[in-house]
Amino acid sequence: MIAVYTAAVFVGAALVFLVQPLIAKQLLPRLGGSPAVWNACMVFFQAALLAGYGYAHAIRAIRDPRKAAGVHLLFLLVPLALLPLVIPREWTPGATWPPLWVLGVLSLSVGLPFVAASTTSPLLQHWFSRTDHPHASDPYFLYAASNAGSLLGLLSYPFLIEPRFAVSEQAQVWSVGYGAFLLLAAACAALLWKRGVKDQPSAAAGDAAEREPAGALASAAEVPAVDSRQRLRWVLLSLAPSSLVLGVTHSLSTDMAAVPLLWVVPLSLYLLTFVLAFSPRTRFLLRLNELGLPVVMLGLVLAFLTGAFDPLWLLVALHLAGLFMCALACHGWLAEERPPAERLTEFFLWVALGGVLGGSFNALVGPALFPDLWEYPLMLVLVALLRPGWRPLGAEPAQEEQQAPGEGREVPPAALYLTPIVLGAIYLLLERVIVAYGYESNPAVRLAQAVIPLLGAYLLSRRRFAFAFALAVLLCLPFAFPRDKATYGQRLHLERTFFGVHSVWEDDTERLLMHGSTIHGTQRSELGNTPLAYYTSRGPIGNVFKLLERDPRGRRVGLIGLGVGSLAAYGQPGQRFTFYEIDGTVERLAREYFTFLRDSPAEVEVVIGDGRLEVAKAEDGSFGLLVLDAFSSDAIPTHLLTREALELYLRKLQPRGLLAFHISNRYVDLKPVLSNLAFALGLTMRVRYDDDVTDEMRSIGILRSHWVVLAREPLHLGALLRHRAWKATEPRPQQRLWTDDYSNVLELMSFR
Repeated sequence: MIAVYTAAVFVGAALVFLVQPLIAKQLLPRLGGSPAVWNACMVFFQAALLAGYGYAHAIRAIRDPRKAAGVHLLFLLVPLALLPLVIPREWTPGATWPPLWVLGVLSLSVGLPFVAASTTSPLLQHWFSRTDHPHASDPYFLYAASNAGSLLGLLSYPFLIEPRFAVSEQAQVWSVGYGAFLLLAAACAALLWKRGVKDQPSAAAGDAAEREPAGALASAAEVPAVDSRQRLRWVLLSLAPSSLVLGVTHSLSTDMAAVPLLWVVPLSLYLLTFVLAFSPRTRFLLRLNELGLPVVMLGLVLAFLTGAFDPLWLLVALHLAGLFMCALACHGWLAEERPPAERLTEFFLWVALGGVLGGSFNALVGPALFPDLWEYPLMLVLVALLRPGWRPLGAEPAQEEQQAPGEGREVPPAALYLTPIVLGAIYLLLERVIVAYGYESNPAVRLAQAVIPLLGAYLLSRRRFAFAFALAVLLCLPFAFPRDKATYGQRLHLERTFFGVHSVWEDDTERLLMHGSTIHGTQRSELGNTPLAYYTSRGPIGNVFKLLERDPRGRRVGLIGLGVGSLAAYGQPGQRFTFYEIDGTVERLAREYFTFLRDSPAEVEVVIGDGRLEVAKAEDGSFGLLVLDAFSSDAIPTHLLTREALELYLRKLQPRGLLAFHISNRYVDLKPVLSNLAFALGLTMRVRYDDDVTDEMRSIGILRSHWVVLAREPLHLGALLRHRAWKATEPRPQQRLWTDDYSNVLELMSFR
């Protein structure tokens, strides 16, 4: 019996979390590859999970669980009409607010199947608690099986399913899995009908030594009441990890790539903490985690203070470790405070509500309230506040008498609240000294600057209120006094949109635009409209515009991706440059803080919208040159690099037209994708890696850049064929051709 129930819970949970990356990948290309797509999807999935748990709680109104099982089986049959889960290609966001569009599309396409699958864990646990099985008194072990299934479903996507199946095939796989789940749910119902049914679930929910004998019944009067304070704590303990997983995911996706792997890993760690927290004999691990939690939290504070983004592997490990330990702590406290089985469905309902609120805070509230990713540090402070009183390693959950002074109900001395302020003041004083002596860019000096405040904060770690306040003070410093000021000068503007965080910086001679930690263009006052960064006249794209300088093909140029408008500097009288930019904020910043668009001799227009969709509206044969400059940010819009996309670009090009791709990227090598596409479509391809950038060149804003040029015939490349820096490439047959139905960024990533 246990095997059947465990299998049903396991498969249902795997389906719930397998559908998330499957559907998110279908939406991602339609919203420019923005990492915020995953956050919006997570809000929907958490809300649907809440609806599923609400259904599981409401169906208990049918007093006879055997009748309720029959009703539920009928409900599970309804989603069959919506399978397979493929979002129609004609569904595009248009002018709709992107998060609202995502929620609407998901509601219509996957809402019912997801809700049906999400009812599995609480409902089957409730069914099991009503049987005469010896372990029915505490069915929470099935919750661990549920999260193990979720974990397997998530991890199987980037490593097993995505590399082997196209999106349409993935939807078919999910449909087969749903059929298997239906059979297992029917088997659980049959066992419920066959085995005896108790009048009520057992009231026991503690540890084995504290429970009533197996199979014992409890009257309603024996079930302890749950007050509003306890419910609020359940909500907060689930809200904080839910928000953290999205904060970490958004941070990694912005600085690396918006691909399923970087969605799946944080969420998998999040689910693993549920497995560990609700599994037997993990108390020692949970206590050990509590003791190490302040150290890891202060490590994250150090990363925020120093503004470090290298070495990447170490920072990724730190963020993931912080997420894991914070989530394990919160879920461990949830497991300790779980109610008797009679209130099981109510408990999961409040936990699901906390998950929805955490996701909504990141996806909907945060972008509207905060100009930067402030949700992440705020949740670290909340986790610190939710910590129970300090307990030694072997303490029992209720053993609160060994708390450190100043904990529990006793208000800590005022001096403890002054200490973090003093620590912050020391940090700022050292900042003035460092700037005065010119050590702003020295990593060792920056590390030494943070040591004293961090050590001081650690000494407060046994006092949760004081420690939380210390974290809040230290985490405010990099936002109030940006670390990048030492590198880029004065920040003129900071703004957050659905597509990321944009900032404009200026020093004495240079102004630049950044998206996250990626430079998107720069301009120097003494050089006027001279294009810099990746767009210099000596660089690859300069070669391309030189080739077309007196060529009729240069009269009409299309450019996907605006940045600061640097490429408009190549415009000549009589030419027309059409930029396609998905984020209207970028155009406003380019016009307000930079002069490339305003001063270009060419006729310049900017079209707001997804580049591929907007280019499709142009007349066939319009462009002599089409430049795709949407890949320097590490969130790759894969839909711009598929066979269907290139076929579209070729239709919009003149017969002798050129395609230029800017593929500079810190972690993803896109050359193999373009090599395979060029070979499949019979195109000529050349690539130039402009890595020979001296310190002197870098000092005036010139950056390394990698570019690819495609043409229908070799002769169309003209002088580029004879240029030694432009190299021919060979396809990679071992890598599958990218199409609208298949792409796999994981195989192209490097974490050097």
